[in-house]
Amino acid sequence: RPAILEGAYAVPIGGMPLARVHVRDIADAAAKSLLERLAVDQCVLLSSGDQPNGDETAALWSTALGRPVIFPDQSPQEWAESAKAYLPEWMLFDLTLMHRHLREFGHPVNDEDLRQQETLLPNGPRSYRSFIEETANDWRTQGG
Repeated sequence: RPAILEGAYAVPIGGMPLARVHVRDIADAAAKSLLERLAVDQCVLLSSGDQPNGDETAALWSTALGRPVIFPDQSPQEWAESAKAYLPEWMLFDLTLMHRHLREFGHPVNDEDLRQQETLLPNGPRSYRSFIEETANDWRTQGG
């Protein structure tokens, strides 16, 4: 939040497509799975179908906040150097590995992944754009 509000979406994900999910879809899918005993012993990828890369994500934040947000496109190592002051070493290690992978391969969603989540999200997934818009609105109402 602080970095985005200061004008930078500083997540070292690069230019590959990256499947995104609205956090309320995670909550809804978990509740449905637990209450109705659905998808038991299954791993279901949740995704909005939106696959914005770093530049596209920064543009979504810019629109939602009504002010410029850039994507500085740091390498995972550069990001890790700037994050080591506030993250534990084990988490920094894990996140750096994850960012290296995402930067090289992305995390695209496919039609089969979207079909598998229909049981847990019968009304379909919310868009990642709506997550950003709702979050930006929440930040504004909280004085951010």
